[in-house]
Amino acid sequence: MKKNDPTTHTELEHLLTAQEDGILDEAGKERLEEILLADPEARNLYLRHIALCDHLAWEYTENASEPTEFRPRESKPSSPAILHPAWTMAAAAIIIGAFLFLFKNDDPSLGGSLPETEMVATLEFIEGPVAWMDVGGIPRNELSSGDRLADGSFIMESPSSSMQLRFDDGTLLTLAGESEGAVSSKDGKLLRLRKGSLVAKVTKQPKDSPLRIITPTANVEVLGTILNVSSSALQTSVRVEEGSVRVKRLADGQSIEVPASHVTQATLGTSSELAATPIWELPTNWNGDLNRNWGLGRGNYKARERPVFQIKLVSLEAEEYVASRDAKGVPTSRYGVSFNARPKNKPLVELTPSSVIRFRCRLQKREYVNVFLGTNRPNGAFGGNFECNVVIDPANAENGWQEINIPLDKFKVIKSMANRGYALEKNVLSKIIISTHKDRQLGIGEISVTAQP
Repeated sequence: MKKNDPTTHTELEHLLTAQEDGILDEAGKERLEEILLADPEARNLYLRHIALCDHLAWEYTENASEPTEFRPRESKPSSPAILHPAWTMAAAAIIIGAFLFLFKNDDPSLGGSLPETEMVATLEFIEGPVAWMDVGGIPRNELSSGDRLADGSFIMESPSSSMQLRFDDGTLLTLAGESEGAVSSKDGKLLRLRKGSLVAKVTKQPKDSPLRIITPTANVEVLGTILNVSSSALQTSVRVEEGSVRVKRLADGQSIEVPASHVTQATLGTSSELAATPIWELPTNWNGDLNRNWGLGRGNYKARERPVFQIKLVSLEAEEYVASRDAKGVPTSRYGVSFNARPKNKPLVELTPSSVIRFRCRLQKREYVNVFLGTNRPNGAFGGNFECNVVIDPANAENGWQEINIPLDKFKVIKSMANRGYALEKNVLSKIIISTHKDRQLGIGEISVTAQP
């Protein structure tokens, strides 16, 4: 894309606007991907476009959820802070148009160079496709352990993605799975978590400047503790392992203190009181109910003869997902089924030295199958990611299915987290992903974790 090519700029502007409006058809998606893969400048502009729309939405959410001076004291609870798409897109179109105009100019003071930003954190490790853009709108490509990061926004694209940030005061933030958000240190540490999950190990913060975590439904203030936060557009779960945190439900402004070993959930609804409940004791045996919405995996159902309206879940079928991207942004796909800890951040099971991962599976052809485990330590801190590769041959199957048993000692910590002291024993399991490199029609019929006597 040439800077002085108005035709390409206009086309890109139309494609980006259509994408945000949700009306981009398949031909448009292919054309947008073609432009982005062909030109680094177009990719940078695309990342700025995403960040600007994200910034507009978050600014509106925060302003709409905070009380103002002129609001009557006895007024009814405010409505949930949901940004109307038309408002977002109209404002975004104006700002994106301005950016497109600036990119047409050769004057660096108008659109090229941006001021240097202060580095605030160190990237301890990174796994899977993660896009990071500094607050100035500058994308960081090919991140690796040890890199210094300024304030910015991030998108973690894969269910197996993970990233750990260490701030200069020792605070650790570990994000996992398909998470999106932004980090700011202008007035104390602030993490805006649009969606996804994190583990925070927070060193003692100044009383007048706590670490804040803002989600679509909650505002969490932390002075120093270990906690887990899981966020979506509809609800936020906060699990406190040590210390205490203050959680405010944005829908009505109600706040509570959540003490150690307690969990709370803030939703868009206000019919019930915001409350903290004790953390449950985890079992050492777990059987996955395939009927739950665990994450990756399409349900394969079979209708029963009598009555005809009843159906039976046969298996979960593998779905394609982005596992990594190369330096040019070209994705590498995997095909898998996942089982994620939910609801209220409840891990799946406590692991023991004798634990065995067992699943019943079906494959179309002989293939290496990767089994990925995401874990936490018993105190809630991040416990590392582990994996094991096994060869599964359909020739060994009975009626198309076979049972696979993998002892815990067969799993090894993933490469990016090696030599960091992570060990599986006594950890708690929060995620399982079973996947293949090629589409081999992987199906999972049963899954469990069992502590052997």
